Amino acid sequence: FKPVYNLSSSKLTAIIATFLASGLFHEFLLIACFPPHLDFAPALGKNTAFMMWNAAIIILEALIGKARIFSWIKNNLPQPVVTTLVICTAMPIAHWFLHPYTKSDIFAVHGEVAMP
Repeated sequence: FKPVYNLSSSKLTAIIATFLASGLFHEFLLIACFPPHLDFAPALGKNTAFMMWNAAIIILEALIGKARIFSWIKNNLPQPVVTTLVICTAMPIAHWFLHPYTKSDIFAVHGEVAMP
């Protein structure tokens, strides 16, 4: 975030660039973890879409996060409830990010090295 923000002085540009880079990096990880010769081929593009969704949430926070309702929530609700509400912003599309890892045997195969 900071390098892009220092170059552009735009919070919006820095947020989008950061989450786009993260999405593309995770797409690269999928390609590296699931080479074509394996039985499982993940759908590419979903990690980047997930990251861009989160960028949109952060941008919304910057635009409307100071509204009275959010201040009330922050000051009156217990921290675990606030944390749960924040996590719920990503839950509807979390499967875009997690599906390749949960539907493949990557943890079963590679986890055996650390947890025989």
